Amino acid sequence: VFHHPFVSTLLDTDLWDLACDIAVEAAIEDLNISSVRTSRGAKQTTLIGKIRQDEKLLTAEKIYAWLQEQNYPEDRIAQIAEGLYQIAAWTK
Repeated sequence: VFHHPFVSTLLDTDLWDLACDIAVEAAIEDLNISSVRTSRGAKQTTLIGKIRQDEKLLTAEKIYAWLQEQNYPEDRIAQIAEGLYQIAAWTK
């Protein structure tokens, strides 16, 4: 969605990009504006809720660390990203 600044060359850039986008989606969700809700919002809300159980303030850094701790396999990360990046609802 936005350019994601890298904090370190040691970062997993795909995971960092996902963490940045989740942080933005969480901020948008916190605004509670009905006109920006999407059909994929329920999946996002579920994921963001899981992260909030461990992290109260959602920053890209904290989300990145949380994702690393989950040790999800690559296919699960891809599934999370697909749900987050799906724009089919915008094109109809």
